[in-house]
Amino acid sequence: MKDTQLEMEKNVTVQMIQARQQKIREIQNSVEAGRKNAVEALTYSMHVMTAVVDYMKKCQAELTEVIEVKQKKTETMAEGFITELEGEIMQITQKNLELNQVSLVNDPFLFLENFPSLTITAPQVKDWSDVAVNSEQFTVQGALDKLQTTVDGKQVSHGDRKRNLPNKPERFDHVLNVLAKEGFSSGKFYYEVEVKHKTNWDLGVANQSINRKGDIRLSPKNGYWTVWLRKGQGFTANAGPAINLDVRESPQKVGVFVDYDEGEVSFYNVDARAKIFSFTGCNFTEKIFPFFSPCANDGGKNAAPLIITPVTNSD
Repeated sequence: MKDTQLEMEKNVTVQMIQARQQKIREIQNSVEAGRKNAVEALTYSMHVMTAVVDYMKKCQAELTEVIEVKQKKTETMAEGFITELEGEIMQITQKNLELNQVSLVNDPFLFLENFPSLTITAPQVKDWSDVAVNSEQFTVQGALDKLQTTVDGKQVSHGDRKRNLPNKPERFDHVLNVLAKEGFSSGKFYYEVEVKHKTNWDLGVANQSINRKGDIRLSPKNGYWTVWLRKGQGFTANAGPAINLDVRESPQKVGVFVDYDEGEVSFYNVDARAKIFSFTGCNFTEKIFPFFSPCANDGGKNAAPLIITPVTNSD
């Protein structure tokens, strides 16, 4: 009886030891699995961050190239104007010296002999009144009757007063959309739009051949690559189907970068220097134009205009 009781207690203690040893193994396995998961997570995060950094460097280099090419073109144009103006100044100055010399002649016969030659060969100069160097690239056209655009074409908003405008083929007749006057069929381009104080807007690019009459569905299939804001907080990429975007900081200014040849359209929060969304693998087959919609003014809540702003280089 005593031996049986002792044997039972020994079995219980052995089972208790085995149970605890099993628990130790489970804990050790859990720690090892956690360590493995941590290593995999760190490796993945490093890969993701490396890819993000490489991509941002690529975007920065491309944007820098676009801006520098545009600025170089402007500077070259300005230098040409300056050189031509300086040449005309020399001609006019020489003519003025000749006139001054003749004015010193007291002999009336000698004066009449020299004066005709001076008046006949007046300097050939250009009318410069309409010449200017453009620092801003895009202006809008093709507005609906209630869309208000500024004289310089840099701002567009939805007004309350309807204007009687001709129903031209390039004009949208039912929706509050406009396109830039200038389109592109190759290379890269970039523009920035101020969206401050707006609760709704659409931005992006569109094919030249898009349908502009009746209701419009924004999607790449229909020739639109756009992102929009709704009710001041809902950001969507109109990718067909729509993609809801997690935008942590609402942009005051949106930058749109397009690489026609690579088929890329990217949207950026300019002030935060953060990407909002990218369309990639776009199959552009025709000229595309910057696209804008200020959306309805919503009783004044969304009355602020979209403003196309010059690209500035800030540190």
